[in-house]
Amino acid sequence: YNGIATYDFAVGNLHYVIRNGIPYNGTSSDLSKRSTCVIVGANLSSNTTLTINNQASNTDNNAPGSYRVYGVADSAFLNNSAITEVKCNFNQASRIGESAFRNCTGLTSVEVTADTIAYCAFYGCSNLTSATLYKEGTGGVEYIGTSAFGYCGMTTVNIPSTTKYIGYAPFYCCSSLEKINVDENNTNYASSTGQLYNKTYTELIQVPGNCSHYSTSYTFHPHSPRLKRVRQYAAAGCNMKILRLTYNITDIDAYAFYNCKNLETVHMPSSLTSVASSAFAGCDKVNRVELNLAKPPTIDYFPAVADKSTVALYTPHEKYDAYANSSIWSQYNRKTGATDHTNCWDFDYHGVYYTVMVPYTGYSDPGKVTVVCIKPDGYGKVKINDEVPNGWSAEGITYSEPYQPVAIGYRVADNSEDFIIEGASTILHINDYAFALSTLTNFPFTNVNSIGAYAFFGCTKLNDDLDATKMSKITEIKDYAFWGSAIKSFTPPTTLETIGQKAFYNCSNLSEIFLPHIDNKHSITCGNNFFGENASDFKCWVDYRRLTDFVNTSNWDTSKIYPFIELDSEWQSFACVKDIDFRMANNNGMNAYIVSDYDQNQKKATLTEVTDLKAKTGAVVHGEIGNTYRLYYPTSGSNTTSSWMVGVTSGSETVVSDNTTSYFNQNATKPQFEKLINYSMIFNRGYAYLKVPTSQTGGVSTIYTNLSEGSETIPGDVNGDGKVNVSDVSTLINMILGLSPMDETRADVNGDNRVNVSDVTALINIILGIS
Repeated sequence: YNGIATYDFAVGNLHYVIRNGIPYNGTSSDLSKRSTCVIVGANLSSNTTLTINNQASNTDNNAPGSYRVYGVADSAFLNNSAITEVKCNFNQASRIGESAFRNCTGLTSVEVTADTIAYCAFYGCSNLTSATLYKEGTGGVEYIGTSAFGYCGMTTVNIPSTTKYIGYAPFYCCSSLEKINVDENNTNYASSTGQLYNKTYTELIQVPGNCSHYSTSYTFHPHSPRLKRVRQYAAAGCNMKILRLTYNITDIDAYAFYNCKNLETVHMPSSLTSVASSAFAGCDKVNRVELNLAKPPTIDYFPAVADKSTVALYTPHEKYDAYANSSIWSQYNRKTGATDHTNCWDFDYHGVYYTVMVPYTGYSDPGKVTVVCIKPDGYGKVKINDEVPNGWSAEGITYSEPYQPVAIGYRVADNSEDFIIEGASTILHINDYAFALSTLTNFPFTNVNSIGAYAFFGCTKLNDDLDATKMSKITEIKDYAFWGSAIKSFTPPTTLETIGQKAFYNCSNLSEIFLPHIDNKHSITCGNNFFGENASDFKCWVDYRRLTDFVNTSNWDTSKIYPFIELDSEWQSFACVKDIDFRMANNNGMNAYIVSDYDQNQKKATLTEVTDLKAKTGAVVHGEIGNTYRLYYPTSGSNTTSSWMVGVTSGSETVVSDNTTSYFNQNATKPQFEKLINYSMIFNRGYAYLKVPTSQTGGVSTIYTNLSEGSETIPGDVNGDGKVNVSDVSTLINMILGLSPMDETRADVNGDNRVNVSDVTALINIILGIS
């Protein structure tokens, strides 16, 4: 029909065209049996109420009969300013055609119960303030076409439960529209905070044109953390100033924010995968953009801005150079610090601003939030609770579950006030630059497992001692993490796997790093210059068995690397790469001994306590099991002579006692040595063994020492002076004759549980080397 002036018949002022078949001439009131017609125009005077009934009776053209009125034809009342009201009484299939009432500027209200309202049906009806799409007894609209009510003047629209399909931007550029409501029984669509969504809240269909009623400085908040897509023209012409797109959004369709003339700030999340080039066409006042995308887009989203250098472009910190090298984004005034706004209810609590990174699902798993901003409360305290209450709700959906803070975002603190953080026990990850150059004074993140690059860079007020109690689960510390901070010491747990380059560089208060990573038990990788330019007395302590790894490198100042030993047993063999001064260890309860002599006749080794030890020399150390002892280097070199013990300082050595050489392992609980007989033994680095020519051992399997006591006494040492000689014979004879007290343990030389002349014979044979 499309506005053609001809018509088949007229009833009053309305012109009809027969749409289907021959008119029904019977008496039945059943409209389904009647042929149909559509309204194609009218002869109307000004201020006319247009009433459209179910049927029309034709008396013209000698063709009497009645027809069921199917609806209004395309463009039927295009540009007709005479109509002020439209009332429809349809109760069967009906349609308001494309542009049927387009630009009817006199129209103020409509009651439309037609099944279909086609494309631009009421477009441009600027004075249309009331649109009723449902009527009791006649049903409601099922189909609303694209821009059906574009540029109309309603403040509120109610979508009935009957609506099954809505095209793009049905209320395009309705600058007075504040709220779109959807009947809760509608199975296809929903609304929240006045915005129109599909039923699952994954697509945003329409934002009311008048957004200012939400707040004086309106921030666009899509409803749900489930939102994935902003459809074509969804927010076109809206008066928003700030647009925060939620983290889950992946697609922004063409002209989604077309001609938003008041839009100044746009936040775009890292979840975006597709943004139409025309999405922000006509938005010429944009002056701040947070574009949190790791890869600079190849499309300029803001072509309407004439001078790009006036727009502050915030990018991820680590991707600044990538944007600077982009032919498109290099035109902007580039800055760093973009973050995700991951749902419509970014909220703050106790001076901490959060944004949801994992929404609450309604199941057993709680939602997760990231700290995006910290503002001290004026008293220098910030509280990060284990659970953050949400309490947000809107039509159709409620999120009242608490959320758990699990991460610290980029550059969360930008302030001059000294502050301390309390709580924070649920934080697992601290992002790059999180507290860089801030005035944070403490480290409260007891369960954090990773710390990003530059996370505490330049924190000159952070003067904590960092130990395993403060970071019990840490696995990774990235490059420059604590560069220039005021920390005093660092002792991580053995869970730490990686320290990045210069992570603890230029920390002027840092006196020690203690790495409790025992060789062959816990590994750790350290980046180039992971320390340096620290306190003048700074030392980095490493397991003495790993000292070779740390001093045979050019990756850091090896003069600052010092060994420590954690005793596995009470008595332990020992070998170290560099000369050692044991005096500090002695003061802490550990003693060191070299094997200074071996008596072939007595089959006894002499343990001599030392205060220093030459590199690669073997020794025996004694202390408490599990204790850790720091070892220092002599200030003027070591004067200790070589020990009979062989130290293993790199790799490992396999030894087997044979006919020429006997090897002895240090007994873990006694100051004596046990021979390796008929099997090989691997000595790893850091350990030592006693090497004695077989011709000197006399075939003994145990070598006692001068520190042995009781049952461990040297066979034949009757007088207990640590030697076996003629004086022991005299003492034994005196014991037998009753001239001196009897010590049966020492006097029973042959071990037959009797003390008599046969023991004297056995003693003489020991002295002569016969047995």
